[in-house]
Amino acid sequence: MREPESWDKQKRFLRLSCIIITRILKSTAESGESASTYIHTSMHIGSIIRKELEKQGKTVVWLAEQLSYSRANIYKIFDKSSIDTDVLYRISVALKFDFFKIYSSNIEAYK
Repeated sequence: MREPESWDKQKRFLRLSCIIITRILKSTAESGESASTYIHTSMHIGSIIRKELEKQGKTVVWLAEQLSYSRANIYKIFDKSSIDTDVLYRISVALKFDFFKIYSSNIEAYK
């Protein structure tokens, strides 16, 4: 029985997460910084949204149309380090990508 395609995406996400965490741990060990502080302060949701949009080959115009926003407002979202949950939910639905998992993984880092 073949695994669902979504499992492949989850496995890729987990592999990438492990690589990122390993790099963070190495860099924080060298600097003496706390890894959880680095993760929290380095997360910029606007940049993450922009990268996912580019990864999917979608345009700012496309996302603006999906959200009924102007292009200028989309660019403002890209500049934000935090975002309203309703807006993030709408972006997650439009891009079919769960941006909330990024925040959830940061919460797990503090446990």
